[in-house]
Amino acid sequence: AVGRMTWDHLHTGSVVEARVTATNKGGLELELVGRIKAFMPASQIDLHHVDDMEQFVGQKLIAQVQELNRRSRKVLLSRRKYLEHDRISKQRKIWDEIEVGQLREGAISSITTYGAFVDLGGTDGLLHISDMSYGHLRKPEEAVKVGQQVQVKVLKIDLENKRISLGLKQVQPDPWDMVLASVKEGDRITGRVTRLTNF
Repeated sequence: AVGRMTWDHLHTGSVVEARVTATNKGGLELELVGRIKAFMPASQIDLHHVDDMEQFVGQKLIAQVQELNRRSRKVLLSRRKYLEHDRISKQRKIWDEIEVGQLREGAISSITTYGAFVDLGGTDGLLHISDMSYGHLRKPEEAVKVGQQVQVKVLKIDLENKRISLGLKQVQPDPWDMVLASVKEGDRITGRVTRLTNF
């Protein structure tokens, strides 16, 4: 009875929870409520390529029903589709709420020669190298690494082109404020030469 009820409630596009029971060369083997067997191709496990599928064995995954054949009792699931829909939903929420001056939590998703991109939980913002540190950086990797959790400040929002500019140093105390509090004109001070310029 449970099996019949479950099959009656399954439809293409339904969001379901399934437990991963095994892996094979093509993807994951899963089981839904009512002992319904399902399959998830490797390309549908995540938004990015997954090298180690064994890590999912025994886990419960939320996924979307991609294909359904009641006659042959075959169910094809996609976690990727579910994650894509979830990401779009989070993107809308972020764009509705985000404002210049806000402090946001995020993770470094990728690094380029001119800065890094921060995943704010559905959409990425650009953290330019000039906004990473008050000190001089030769490359972004000196300040951040992929996967690192950071707190950033929203510096600029371009709604038309869907771009967000972020700052990391703006969350920290400005060293100039500390210098001005302890140094006044006419003081003799010592310092270390850090670099030379043509002027």
